[in-house]
Parts: sequence; structure tokens; C-alpha cells
Amino acid sequence: MPIPQRTALSGAARFFYADFSPLMRKALAIFLLMAYNILAAFSILVAFINKMTKGRIPIMLKIYKEDFTVRSYQTDLNARMKPSAILEVMQEAAGQHSELLGLGRSALLAKNTAWVLTRVEVDMDRYPAFEETFSVETFPMPVRRCFFPRYFIFRDSNGIEIGRAATLWVLLDLGTRSMTKLDVVKALMPTTPTCSRRWVCPPP
Repeated sequence: MPIPQRTALSGAARFFYADFSPLMRKALAIFLLMAYNILAAFSILVAFINKMTKGRIPIMLKIYKEDFTVRSYQTDLNARMKPSAILEVMQEAAGQHSELLGLGRSALLAKNTAWVLTRVEVDMDRYPAFEETFSVETFPMPVRRCFFPRYFIFRDSNGIEIGRAATLWVLLDLGTRSMTKLDVVKALMPTTPTCSRRWVCPPP
């Protein structure tokens, strides 16, 4: 009696393969091999990026978003958010994004350096009301000489844009009290190459 040959294919797989011609089976095998190679190459690329940046740039971290709820102390007599409070949430969002990128206050202080805001331009269609929840999106743009542009978009709870802002930051050497260049900061700072907005960052 002949001994049945063992196969690694499950019953479902054997049924699936039975409907394919030899040519289609070969094409499927080539496709699966290509898919495996693509995934392997992607994994190697991710590992290489993490190694080069010491894991300090998470993928897809070019844009940071945070939700805020308007508190009473942030409002004026009309129960609308004060301009000064808008600046405060902008600073908070920018700070959190910098921390995630490894460019926050503690990391820069270790290099005797700090972020300093030099220019700001805010354009609000309306100011959020008391107890209203809104979101702030922020992202950096390409470095201009010693200046680091950072943009902000404000949206209501429905995702509708209600304002926008542009800022310019510099790195200050705390010892010399002068602007400085840190190549490591420029290397770790993600940039958004294009930005089709109706406003532009104030010139340095």
C-alpha cells in the first residue's frame, strides 16, 4: 500500500489551490515572494532610521495635535478666549511637540540652549467660547538661516478651522545670550515642505 504524502497545506489551502492552473500558482508564488521582500525591506528601512536618529523621531510625527477646553480664567467679559490664552495654548502645543521630538526644554538645557519666540502672527476667525473644546495642530517648516518657523491651525469640535498662526523661533545660547546653531536640532526637526495657506510666516 502506498504511503500517503504529507503536505503542509491545510484543507482550505488545498481547495484554494485546486482552482488555479499551474501558471496562476506560479504567479501567486511570485507575488507572495515580492510582498515578503517589500515588507522585509520596509522593516530594514525603519530600523535604519531609528538607528540614525537614536529613536528620537517617531514616524508620522510631523504634525502634533492636542485638544483644549476653554477655562474661565482664559476668557474675557464676553466669555470668549483671550488672545493671551491663545498664545499660551500655542506655547503648550509647541512644547509638547518638541518634547516628543527630543528637542524639549530639558534636552536643550543640557546643551545650555533654549527656544526663544521672536515673531508671532495670529489670525482668528472667531475665539473659542467658555467651556468649548477645540484642537490645536502645529508643525514646523524648513529652517530659515537661524530661524525655525512653526505653524498652528485651530479647529472646533467639528473639525472646522477657526484660526491660524505663524511663529518664528530661534535657539539662544544661555551662556553668550546670542543666537546659536545646533546641527542636531536641525537634523531632528521634521519639516513640511509645502503649506498652501492664506497666511505666511512673518519675515525674520
